[in-house]
Amino acid sequence: MTGANPNVVALMYWQKRHKEILDQPYLTTYGKDTRLLKDIINVYNLEQVMRFIDIFFGMLLTDDFLQNSGATIGVFKTQIPKILMHVREQGQQKEQESMGKL
Repeated sequence: MTGANPNVVALMYWQKRHKEILDQPYLTTYGKDTRLLKDIINVYNLEQVMRFIDIFFGMLLTDDFLQNSGATIGVFKTQIPKILMHVREQGQQKEQESMGKL
C-alpha cells in the first residue's frame, strides 16, 4: 500500500475489524471519522494505530463501558490512554518473561 493515504488505510482497517468482531458493517461518517483518524495518525504512526484498533476491539468484548458506548472511532479516540496502558503492561510482561528465561 505504498503511497496510500494513511487515513483511508486506517478507516478501511477499522471497517474490516468492525465487521469481523461485530458481524455488522460500520456506519461510517466519512468527514468526522477520517478527521478523527487523521488527528490520531498525526501523533501515532499508522502501524501503531492499527495495533490500537486491534486492542480496542479486543477490549470491546469484555469492557462494559465500551459495550454500552459502542464501537465508534470517536469512542476509540477517547480510549487511547487506556490502550496505551495496555500496551505498556504487555511490554512489561514480555520483559519479565524474557528475564525469567535467562
